[in-house]
Amino acid sequence: MKKYYAFSNQKDNEIFFGVEDDKTDLFFELSIEWNWIGREYQAARVEMYQDSWKSIPHIQDVLSGMAEESGNRISPDDFVKMLERFGYKKDEKSQDNYPLSEARSRSLAIKLRELEGEAQNIRDRLYSGYI
Repeated sequence: MKKYYAFSNQKDNEIFFGVEDDKTDLFFELSIEWNWIGREYQAARVEMYQDSWKSIPHIQDVLSGMAEESGNRISPDDFVKMLERFGYKKDEKSQDNYPLSEARSRSLAIKLRELEGEAQNIRDRLYSGYI
């Protein structure tokens, strides 16, 4: 199932979209975040975790739509209209909070382990006198 949800705060707007695997109920997502550049212009930035790359073949319609808009200023509302044009449905359950999908949670856990390993290496070097 193709779906999206949005998260907004005073500073930025972020929209998550992707596909849900019917067999595992995992939501493989990517996000588009609008960041302020200067005082007037918001630029869209795409982010996707590696474990969601498997969704790429299923989101070609949106990627093509994004390519057509390249160089244009597209607002979060315009992007949602594009998603809906391609059959994406709003995920009402995710509107009121900022949920992390299981896939994203796994990515964060992996990153945390990597950082813990780096911290341990630094501690070892400090204690051994190499720093």
